[in-house]
Amino acid sequence: MSFCNGVNENGVNVGRYYAMPPILATEACVEYHSGLILGSSGVCALRDQCIAGQMTVDEFFTRCEALKSCGLQDILDQGVEACA
Repeated sequence: MSFCNGVNENGVNVGRYYAMPPILATEACVEYHSGLILGSSGVCALRDQCIAGQMTVDEFFTRCEALKSCGLQDILDQGVEACA
């Protein structure tokens, strides 16, 4: 789940959530989606923390770069190939 409105009457990252719809069904996306995209240290969690001001944009990109060696690069490459 990811937050829809990270700052609301309940506080930061409390309350309004939505399920992330899958966009691509490439082999890499299916294999790594739960950990690298939705996991507690995945791209969506990092994005949510960045939006909520819990990390800087530079830190977000640094941490996303680190995920590339864990399968994120495979997701990106196969996504580009699938859309070509």
